Amino acid sequence: MSARELYLLPCGRLALPRSTLVRGSPVTDEEVLPVYSALIRTDDGDVVFDTGLDPDGIRNPSALGERAAGMLRGFTEQDDLRSRLREAGTSEDRVAAVVPSHFHFDHIGALRFFTRSKVFVQNAEHRMATHPNLRYTASRKLFDHALDYRLIEGDTEVVPGVWALATHGHTPGHQSLAFTLPETGTVVLTGDAVYTWENFTTERTSANAYDLQQALESIKKLKAFAAFTEAAIIPSHDPGLWTWAHPFPFCYR
Repeated sequence: MSARELYLLPCGRLALPRSTLVRGSPVTDEEVLPVYSALIRTDDGDVVFDTGLDPDGIRNPSALGERAAGMLRGFTEQDDLRSRLREAGTSEDRVAAVVPSHFHFDHIGALRFFTRSKVFVQNAEHRMATHPNLRYTASRKLFDHALDYRLIEGDTEVVPGVWALATHGHTPGHQSLAFTLPETGTVVLTGDAVYTWENFTTERTSANAYDLQQALESIKKLKAFAAFTEAAIIPSHDPGLWTWAHPFPFCYR
C-alpha cells in the first residue's frame, strides 16, 4: 500500500448555471461551486491531483480570461495552491507527481510551478490540447511549459498504489484518480467526470461534455468501480461538498 494520507485543499469558488452541471436542469438556476486540489501522501512521495486556479487571478481576475473571470466567486491568497501546500508542510518543489484531471483552467491553474514533478496526462488530452482547438485556447498559457510530461494511455499506475483512471468524455483525455488509504479505504477523486452527486446518482452528464456518450460511459465505469471496491467518491464541484467532505487541515488516513 502506497497512499497514506489525503488532504483536500480548497482553491476558490466559481459559479455555473445548474443547466451546465446537470444536463436537462433549469437554465435560470446558478450554483456556487468549490474548486479544490488534492494532496496524497504516499510512500513514494507526494502526489497532487489538479492544481486549482491560476494565482495571477487573485489580484487581477481578468488574467483568468473574460469567461473565467465572470465565473469567479471567491479566490484569495490562501487559495493559491502553493500556499495550501506550504500549510500542509510541503511545496511544489517537493511533489513527486502531478495528475491533472484535464486541461481546463480551474484544474491546471498552478501547473506551471511544478517544474520538478512528473506530470501524468492522458495522451488524448495532450494531443487535443497541443493542436488548434477553441476549447483550449484560453488555457494554453497554463500548460504550454517545459514540464516533465508523462503521456499515458488508459488506466495507469502513476506511483505504486495510485491509479489514474481513464474517464474520457468531459474532455477527450479526462482522467480520475483512485487509491486506497489504510483507514478510509478506497477513494476516487472524480475530476469533472462527475461534477456533482446528482451526475453520479442519476447518471446524467454535464451539458458541456466534449462527448456525451463517453461521459455517460465514464460515470457508469466509476459507479461500477465504486460498487466493486466500496470506494468513497469525491466529485469535483459539488455545491455542497464542504458540508460532507472535510477540507484541510483534516487528514484522511
